[in-house]
Parts: sequence; structure tokens; C-alpha cells
Amino acid sequence: MNKYQGFENATTKLYSDYNKLLDFVLATEQEQLRKDHENRTTSENIIDKTKKIWKEIFSHREIELVEDEFLCIFPDIKNKYEARMMSDGERSVLYLIMYVLCIEEKIILIDEPELHLHPSLTNRLWSTLKKYREDCLFIYITHDLNFAANHADSDKIWIKSYDGEKWKFEKILKNENMPQELFLELLGARRNILFIEGDNDSLDFRIYSILYPQYQIMACGGCEKVIQYTKAFNEQNALHNFKAYGIINRDCRKFIFIRMCHNGYFRAI
Repeated sequence: MNKYQGFENATTKLYSDYNKLLDFVLATEQEQLRKDHENRTTSENIIDKTKKIWKEIFSHREIELVEDEFLCIFPDIKNKYEARMMSDGERSVLYLIMYVLCIEEKIILIDEPELHLHPSLTNRLWSTLKKYREDCLFIYITHDLNFAANHADSDKIWIKSYDGEKWKFEKILKNENMPQELFLELLGARRNILFIEGDNDSLDFRIYSILYPQYQIMACGGCEKVIQYTKAFNEQNALHNFKAYGIINRDCRKFIFIRMCHNGYFRAI
């Protein structure tokens, strides 16, 4: 068996195709064992890799293949259960591990990689799978900003809009003056930004939220961060077409910012 027939759409067949995928994995393993026997070699097969990756994701439990079915095992308490009894997250992880190891295409498109998984598991899973399939290009479509920001070395594409016929998107450039997670969050807000001092529990935040309901209010600590983030966001105005403004307190300084200029900088007196 050289190709997994009927496995064109993994996104919509995640659960219904589990048994078909397992059959394919077992057939592939048998074919590999036959080749190893003929060539008098020993190679790491898909089952071995699946078990190793699983152990990296779920360090406190293991899986074993028993009579053509995976069992999830807790070594400490000597408890085990079949794959059909796994949680949605466990079953998703097992399915995705086998699928990525089996796929022949070199471009893998993953829609909502965070589905059914805790954020810590999501990042660990896809980082591990990329390590085992360095020959592939992984493309993720996600609403999870933490997941996007976690892939610091990856290119980020922001989907600005879709009118039913055309997609509008832009590549997000790296900016050392603002955390990428924050920048992605601000893009998702899709409106002008007002940076303020303090935090989200402060009185300032509540007051400015009432005074400026048309803005996305972002508390970012001290005045230096307000200035830094305002400048950094506006430097990429060509990407998003939104504007950022900032308000800081006087705090016994020799000046006070009293006006927000059109370019996001402050006019001081």
C-alpha cells in the first residue's frame, strides 16, 4: 500500500477516519518490516515514532499497540484503556501524530490546530511534529493568538477581510519594540488603539473605557511602554490602517502630554 486512499480531507474526517488511518499505519508498518527483512536492516517505523511523540506530549502516560489497537497506559497505577475510550484531546493527538507521519504531501495545512487541546499541549504537539517532519511546510489557520505568537520564527499572515470572493491579507513584519502577541491582539481588535498606563484593574482603565468607547483601550504599565508601543504600532500603519494614541500622567515631570496628534505622537508643554 503506497497511498492512503480516501484520506483527502483530514479536517472533516478526524474521528470517522480513525480506524481507516490505523489500518493504513499497520499496513505501512508491515511493508516496512518486509523491506527491512529483505535488506537485513532495522529502521524506525511509524508505530515506534508514534509512541515516542506521544510520550513527549503526555509524559505521564504511554501507549502500546496490542492486537491492532492502541492502549493508553498509566504505568504508575497500572491502569489502561482503549483508544476509543480516550478523551477528545487524547484521540485528536493520536490521530494527528499518525496522520502527519503518514502524509506524503510536503505542504500540511492545519485549520484550528488548537481544537480540543489545552494550549500547552497544542504548542508542544505541533513543535514536536515539525521536528519529525522537517521535510514539510506547516501552514496553520488559527484564532489563537498565543499559538501564533509562540511560533516566533514563523512568518505571520494576517487575514484582513473576505468578501465572499477575494481574501485580503498582509504579512506581519517583526517589530522588536512590541511583543508580537500584543500586536496580533491589537490587529484582531480592528479599531484604533489607546495605550494608557497601569493595568486592566486600574481606575484609569475603567475611566478611559467610558470616555473613549470607540477605542481599544490597552493598559501597558509605565509611561515608557505607552510611548514605545504607540510608536511601534503606528510604524506599521501601512499594514493595518489603524491608529494608536497614548496618554501618560504628569507624575511630577517637567512636562505633561495634553494632546494626541494625528500620527500618534504627543505634543508636550
